[in-house]
Amino acid sequence: NLVYQLPLQLLISWFYSSRLQLYLQLFTLLVFGWQIVRISETSEDTYNAMKTFGKNMGKVSVLCKDNPGFIANRLVVPYLLSAVRMVERDWEKLFPDDQAFKVPPTLTKLVKEGKFGKKSGEGFYKYGN
Repeated sequence: NLVYQLPLQLLISWFYSSRLQLYLQLFTLLVFGWQIVRISETSEDTYNAMKTFGKNMGKVSVLCKDNPGFIANRLVVPYLLSAVRMVERDWEKLFPDDQAFKVPPTLTKLVKEGKFGKKSGEGFYKYGN
């Protein structure tokens, strides 16, 4: 069984194209997290291989439906766009002391203690060796 990693947009265009039939075991790789998008042609062996591959990279596999946008993008983008709109409307002039976006004390404390997450081995969580 050969496994190919292809860009999601290419897979979508192929899926809707009647000119090409895919007889491959396909998966989409997103290294930020380890989200596996399983399609009907994905075999159990391929799915298990991707879970193992993710585990070997220190990732927890999240099985996702074939939907636009990945988990992180779907959560972050609306907040990012709201922040951009606020800046466009001169929001920061109304709150020059940055109280609306002040860094939480817990995060400031962790940084002062050198706890940067996986990079330092500790942050919100303690990471094992």
